[in-house]
Amino acid sequence: PVLTPPPSPPPPSPPPPGIDYRLSIRIDANVNDYFDVDAFVTRLANFLDIPERFIRVISVVSGSVIVTVLIYEPSALGSNAKLLLDRSSAAELSAALNVTVLSGASTITLLP
Repeated sequence: PVLTPPPSPPPPSPPPPGIDYRLSIRIDANVNDYFDVDAFVTRLANFLDIPERFIRVISVVSGSVIVTVLIYEPSALGSNAKLLLDRSSAAELSAALNVTVLSGASTITLLP
């Protein structure tokens, strides 16, 4: 008998309409110390009221720790995560993320 390979699975569905933006936050920490990226993402998602799967860490750079994440905010969520970040102080972000944020989320750039 001739064996044929099974059909390929369908491609993944595209994400729902929304916006992408990049966020960099400078944190008072040392990259050589233990920095729990997963906990950071969980806390950021909770603060923004969006699912964790819509946040992706792009880089963690030493100095003070500068964490850069890509955030996808689907329109259907009705979330105002970008607005919340624009209006949040370093103190509010520090409380939400359980780290000392040295600079607020003023470096938000919409991505094409």
